[in-house]
Amino acid sequence: MRLRRLLTPWWAWLLIVIGLALTGALSIHGATAYAAIVAMDSASKLDTPNPLFLFSDVTSTGIKVNNQVDPRNRGAYADALTQLVLDGTGVCIGIVFAAAGLFVRLNE
Repeated sequence: MRLRRLLTPWWAWLLIVIGLALTGALSIHGATAYAAIVAMDSASKLDTPNPLFLFSDVTSTGIKVNNQVDPRNRGAYADALTQLVLDGTGVCIGIVFAAAGLFVRLNE
């Protein structure tokens, strides 16, 4: 029993913790980018899709700033879209890390 405990993969727990921390931190950071996008869209009287649809749309078609966005805010809008994509990708990677660690723990 003691030998089995020494041979259990401790790194699986590390993967789970890293994955959850990455997911949590980047979700909060991505929420601020999404809030900036919503604020700029509301100033331009545009409808903003939900974050998942916006992430899916931007990752499949690329970052495109709507022509109705105030020209003074276009750079910040593009930066916020870029940050949303980077944070969303990091969240997906965090979920994969946590799932991989959980898979290893359940199948040992």
